[in-house]
Amino acid sequence: MVWPYVVGLLILYGVFRRFRKKKTPTKLEDFPTQPQNLVQKQTELNQQEIFDWFVAREGLRYSKYPDAGGFAIGIGHFIKPGEENLLNKTLTQQEVLDLFNKDFKEVLNTVNTNVKVPLNKNQKLAILSYAWNVGPTAFKNSQLVKRLNEGNYTGAAVLFPTSIVTSQGVFNQGLVNRRKLEQQLFSKPV
Repeated sequence: MVWPYVVGLLILYGVFRRFRKKKTPTKLEDFPTQPQNLVQKQTELNQQEIFDWFVAREGLRYSKYPDAGGFAIGIGHFIKPGEENLLNKTLTQQEVLDLFNKDFKEVLNTVNTNVKVPLNKNQKLAILSYAWNVGPTAFKNSQLVKRLNEGNYTGAAVLFPTSIVTSQGVFNQGLVNRRKLEQQLFSKPV
């Protein structure tokens, strides 16, 4: 009787597949498709540097998690009205990457539209991180961007640790820590 043996193996295989620990990708090459054309050449940033920075700051989650009075998913994608389907969804790697690409292109456009001075790659990544975290309106109206556009790079760097460190009006030490990391990156020589 081979059938009980075959059925037993199929059941064990199914149980193993159901309960195996899924590998969480931490590198861009772990995703099935890499983002394309995210950054203009003059920044000298490569896609892996961008991806690693944002995953380290935002985390990578396949299902929703609480964030700033709402919910986020993927690599810090804040779920907006009209995206309620994401509240009860577990994303695939490709869906995470697609959301990241969409969000990143919007942030890149915000930075390129509002920053009028040249940036080296560390400054660009720090500014992208800041813009991603605070949102387009707060970014373009910030004193940090105003100082930067005056050509006052040192003055802009000094503002990072105190610029938008509250969440829903409440002081947030995590945001202070993030601003310090952005400041360090912004001030780091290339």
